[in-house]
Amino acid sequence: SAYGERSRTTYAYATLADDCPRVYESRVRAENWTGLNGVPAEVVTGFSDNGDGSHSMTAPDETAYKDTYGAGWQKGLIVQSEVTAEGRRQRLAITQWAQDDTAAGYQTNPRVIETNVYDFPEDAPSNHRRTTIDYGPYAQWGGSPTW
Repeated sequence: SAYGERSRTTYAYATLADDCPRVYESRVRAENWTGLNGVPAEVVTGFSDNGDGSHSMTAPDETAYKDTYGAGWQKGLIVQSEVTAEGRRQRLAITQWAQDDTAAGYQTNPRVIETNVYDFPEDAPSNHRRTTIDYGPYAQWGGSPTW
């Protein structure tokens, strides 16, 4: 129709007793996209808090994305990220963090010092890429200059 609904996105929320409402599902439909050529009438993306410091998103094609967050001063920083599709891990990324005072229970200039990324091609050995970062004298962003 000329003036009818062309697309719609709806969100479903979970209300936790000790937390704010969280989106656990989104549903999308669009004219001339969903309901045609094998695409369902709605495509659904799921979101979850796994209760172990990680959060996941499952795309409509069942590809799963999982991010794991650090604890202590690393709270809110992603320390591991992985992608799983067709029942097997496709990609894994591990991030190591440093900060001005690692004994502090709060963040003081957090920064990435190393990343390791692995991909797992089908029927082939995995690939690995490692990157390290040395901030040298620039690590102490908040400190007094020494020059």
